[in-house]
Amino acid sequence: MAKGFPNSGLVCLPLGTARSCVSLSIRTCCSTTRCGPLQERGTTTSAPHLLTSCVSQVAWSPTSSALDLGVGCNRLTWLTSAVPESFENRDFADSTFWGVQFRRATFRDADFSGSTFFHVLLRDVSIDGEIKNLVVNGVDVTEFVNSHDRWWPLRSNLTPDSVDGLVESWTAIAREWSALLDRVASADPVVVSKSINGEWTLSETLRHLVFAMDKWFTMPILRKQTYSAIGLPNSSAQQRSWPGLDPSAKPSFAEILATRAAQHELFGGFVSMMNFENLPESVSVEENGDVPTIMCFHVVLEEEFEHLRYMIRDLAELGLD
Repeated sequence: MAKGFPNSGLVCLPLGTARSCVSLSIRTCCSTTRCGPLQERGTTTSAPHLLTSCVSQVAWSPTSSALDLGVGCNRLTWLTSAVPESFENRDFADSTFWGVQFRRATFRDADFSGSTFFHVLLRDVSIDGEIKNLVVNGVDVTEFVNSHDRWWPLRSNLTPDSVDGLVESWTAIAREWSALLDRVASADPVVVSKSINGEWTLSETLRHLVFAMDKWFTMPILRKQTYSAIGLPNSSAQQRSWPGLDPSAKPSFAEILATRAAQHELFGGFVSMMNFENLPESVSVEENGDVPTIMCFHVVLEEEFEHLRYMIRDLAELGLD
C-alpha cells in the first residue's frame, strides 16, 4: 500500500520488489452517487498527503505514468512526474489532450493545422514555423508576425506549384547560401569543422545537402545511377547501402563546395527550363518509394532552407554574424 508524506511532494510506492519515490500531482474524479465509468474530469492539485490508508485498490500504468486508486465508485488518479518519450511518425489528428503536461517538450516537423489550444499556459514558449490565420486570445497575429519574420515570405513558398514559383524560391535560397558562404570564406577556417551542441558542422551539413540533392533530384529526375561519393545521409539512413556513396570519405571543404556548386548549377538550370507537362506524374525515390514528382522539388527546397537556417544559427555561436 502506498504511503503519503505530508507537504513533501513525494509518495513512496512498492512497485515490483523495489521501493520507488516519484513526484506526483493528484487528479480527483469522485462520485458517491453511481457506479460505472466516471464522467467528471475533476481538478488537479499538488496534495500527495491526501492519500490515506482508506484507499484499497491501486493500479499502476507504466505506459501512462499514472496511478489509479479507488474504492468502489470513488477514484483518485495520481499523475506521476514526466517520463520523457519520443513520438515519431504518429498521427494524433482529432485527438484530445486534457490535463497533459508538455513542459519543455519539443515539437518538430509537426502539423498543427486546425488545432485549438484552450485554457493553456504558454510561458517561455518558442515557435518557429509557417503560420496562417494564427489567433491568440482572440487576436489574429498573423500579419504582425509575418511582417517581422526575417524569412517571410520565403518560409511559406517552399511548396510552389508552378515553375515560376520554384525558380523564385530556389533563387532566394541560393542567394542566401551564397552570402553565407562568402562570409565563411573570410572567417577562421576552423568554423567549417566546428560543431555546436552536437549538431552537424558546416562541412557535414553541406555533405548532407549533396546527398539530399542526389536522392531527390539527380537520381529520380535526371536518372543518375550513383550517388556522389562524399554525400552524407541522415543518421537513421547511414546503415543503408547507397550506390556510389563512400561512408569513409573525408573530403576537403574545397571538394565539398565544388560538388555542391555543380549540383546547384544543374538544379537551377533544370527548373528554369522545366515544363511540368513533360514530367511523369510520379517517380521512384530510394527508401521512400513512389512519390509525386513535384514533391522531389519541394523536398530540395525544404532541405536547403532548413539547413541554411540551422547553419546561420550555429555559425553565429562561433562569432560569424
